[in-house]
Amino acid sequence: MKNYYIHILAVIFLLLISCDKSKESMQDATAYVNVKISDASYANFSNSKLGSLSSNNTAEVIIPWNKDIDVILRLNNNVNNKFATTSLNTKAVHTIDKDVHYSLLVFNSKNEFVVSKDYVVGQESGNGIPLSSTEKYSFIVYSFGEKSKLSDMNINSGESMDKTLLFLSSLKDVMLDTRIGIQLSVEQNNLGLTLKHQFSEVNVKINTEDVGKVEAVGDLHISNVFSSAVVYMSKSSSFPKNVSFTSNSVIQTLEPFQKNDNGIYSNSNIVYANGELTNVLTLEKLKIGGVQKENLDLFSLLARPGVSYTIEIVLKSKGGSLEGFNDGTLIWANGNLIKIGEDQYAFAASQGEYGDYWYRSNDGLVYSNPMNTQNKSSRTGVPVDNICGKVGAGWRLPTEKDVFNLEKYVDWYGKSNKAFGAYVKPDGTSVQGIYIGSNKIPSVADQDKYLFLPAAGAYNSGSPAEVNQSCFYWHSGNVYKGESTSFQIASYYFSPNNDGGKDLSRTNSVRCVKDVK
Repeated sequence: MKNYYIHILAVIFLLLISCDKSKESMQDATAYVNVKISDASYANFSNSKLGSLSSNNTAEVIIPWNKDIDVILRLNNNVNNKFATTSLNTKAVHTIDKDVHYSLLVFNSKNEFVVSKDYVVGQESGNGIPLSSTEKYSFIVYSFGEKSKLSDMNINSGESMDKTLLFLSSLKDVMLDTRIGIQLSVEQNNLGLTLKHQFSEVNVKINTEDVGKVEAVGDLHISNVFSSAVVYMSKSSSFPKNVSFTSNSVIQTLEPFQKNDNGIYSNSNIVYANGELTNVLTLEKLKIGGVQKENLDLFSLLARPGVSYTIEIVLKSKGGSLEGFNDGTLIWANGNLIKIGEDQYAFAASQGEYGDYWYRSNDGLVYSNPMNTQNKSSRTGVPVDNICGKVGAGWRLPTEKDVFNLEKYVDWYGKSNKAFGAYVKPDGTSVQGIYIGSNKIPSVADQDKYLFLPAAGAYNSGSPAEVNQSCFYWHSGNVYKGESTSFQIASYYFSPNNDGGKDLSRTNSVRCVKDVK
């Protein structure tokens, strides 16, 4: 019996030793971390300032250049459509070039710096970084997209992750990603990361495919950007907390234009924009068909960090189709009037764009600056004698008589030559308005064969009124001569001679006309 108890005690002793060794083995188990990146992403953020200098919903405009050529300006944020939303959801992913250098920073469960390691895309190999499998770690991976070794961060052991900063005194395409509080497993742990661009990118191309040669093109500048910045590396996904700007705003000259078989382009440009100051893109000069224009303001936008923008300047032969709709006596422009720069005006490139809203005086003159309010005391600019003529020779405001003739053409109370319904814009969204020249809603392919006036409503008491319900447009009527000031159209009425009253305080749309020769 005594031997039996001795045997039992020996077994228990051996089991205790075995458990202690197992526990010791677990405590000493090593985890290896391997990192591999192949992609980077831009944020999807269409912001409400995309468009012309004064319009908040136009991202494509036409500038009549000469009798043969129109210049179409397009702005795209490379991810979503060109028009305004407030989403920040999906990402545009692109492949990072091989041989690009990047670095990994490792922090322990107390967010204290532990170790770093440099990598090259396509050359990641080996057993990885040895760490403990019993502790949680956080990781920061960053790159400048360059094929040269990154400078030492000079970060000390034990330094807090929250104080890990990049101080930038020159333009860098900073890409980074973070993984917070990762519990490692024994042996191999593979981190697959998609880096996120931290700053704005601007690309510019001039498409000459349709009409050929550009005779001269100057530098392109962007205003209200910065020359230095700080990146808070632990906050890569939380704009605006992840970056700050440490200089006064400046005007940056973008990369010079180059030529290839498809036209003229400027290499990708990194810009330090803060998403709060309006950035105006100005082209020093552009000469086409013997006509040169200088200091041409192309677009304004609120360039947001992490978003890539492309500006396309398309030279298009008129071919008789871009001028507008011919009702037999007049050509109605193919877009509402907008302002694109100092004393520079154009037509929105889609008939479905509302364009700008304008104030006019009693004698039929439209003020030079658009104004989305009816408050007379806040209006800016001066009355312009034929503001439509600023777009190109021959264009003018329709007269009251012109609008009466349009009503006859429509035959509103007869067989009717109109249809109220949807116009599909280039981005796939639609707006309501009136088609003139057809008694049914045309197909998308045919909708520009007819005059379409979008129901842009008006600005009344400082707020939009009857948007997507009614068309409010100025004509040139002179109140002092007993004429009216505007015409209004909805699904159930056509009023060619609205007279005075609220119309003199309201801001309306403008659709220009040209006499048929």
